[in-house]
Amino acid sequence: MKKNILYINHISELGGGEYGLLNLIKAMDKDKYNLTLLLQNEGPLSNAVQKIGVRVRFIKMRGWRKIKNVPQNYLFTLPKIRKMVKELKIDLIHCNTYRLNPYSVLVAKSIGIPCITHIRWFTRKDHIKKFKLDKADLLIAMSDYMASFFKNSSCNVRTIYDGIDIDKFKRTEKIRRKIRKELNIDSDKFLVGMIAQITPRKGHKDFIKAAALVRDTLPKIRFVVVGGSIIDSTLSLQELKDYAEEVGASNLIFLGQRDDVPDIFSALDCFVLPSHTEPFGLVVIEAMAAKVPVVATCSGGPEEIIIPGESGILIPIKDPNAIANAVTKMFYDKDFRNHSIENAYIRVRDKFDISKYAEIMDETYRKMF
Repeated sequence: MKKNILYINHISELGGGEYGLLNLIKAMDKDKYNLTLLLQNEGPLSNAVQKIGVRVRFIKMRGWRKIKNVPQNYLFTLPKIRKMVKELKIDLIHCNTYRLNPYSVLVAKSIGIPCITHIRWFTRKDHIKKFKLDKADLLIAMSDYMASFFKNSSCNVRTIYDGIDIDKFKRTEKIRRKIRKELNIDSDKFLVGMIAQITPRKGHKDFIKAAALVRDTLPKIRFVVVGGSIIDSTLSLQELKDYAEEVGASNLIFLGQRDDVPDIFSALDCFVLPSHTEPFGLVVIEAMAAKVPVVATCSGGPEEIIIPGESGILIPIKDPNAIANAVTKMFYDKDFRNHSIENAYIRVRDKFDISKYAEIMDETYRKMF
């Protein structure tokens, strides 16, 4: 008999955590599970989920810790979610963000069903109690780095790495030419890309500064930044453009938000993720699957993905010179580049394939019913 799973997410925009959830929803066996996604409003995520035939519901879930929201949360929102869960005969709630965990926990406990919360971002241990994380049946950390924040707590935590559909990231020469033509990048140029939402912790300014550092010495290298601002970000695309002009990074272009990231990878010769802190780094395994050599910072999650010198290069955080040096090595050392590409692809295939992720999640769910 099919089990009914309810996923909960706070936004309908598509960021790393949302892509992780979307990949999981796509991969779960629909012969075993009826899936429903609960969001606050419509957007790219709801559209993508509905396209694959998964049901989506919408309920406004206001910030849990804001005092002014307490009456609304207890008198209206929680009963509304509880009613929906009972109507859909939900067997398990899987919350994709810890900030909505109180809704998940209180509804699940009131009905007597298990609840899981995915830890895709977490740094403050005082939030364990404030967001009732110790009441969840299981916390899934997307990396050991995220799990480390729960050390010595009473939470039940398990690390499960996200997975991707490797075939989606196959490089093609046709797409490479198409994207490069759009960007006006000649075929002999070495294109270095950064793909990330615009927020200070992603290290965009370090990447831009690195571009400026090699502008004159390596005229065949070009840099591209892909991504838009996230909700409530203190950094904007215009600020980055102003900074690029200030430091002289005239060898860099900005594409803004794109929905053709796999195609973008086909146009790249090197990928850089210069995060200051990174819970996992889904885009890193995407680059590895696309056979693009990777440079990433020692910022948490990437250290669990990349084997230094074998499947990529790891560098210190907040160090534009280190980025410039790593990119320079990738540019000049073709043997190392090819060696890291092949090793990285094998690592993604063996450890981060979506089918393995779905198998682990299926096993996890089954143990909780």
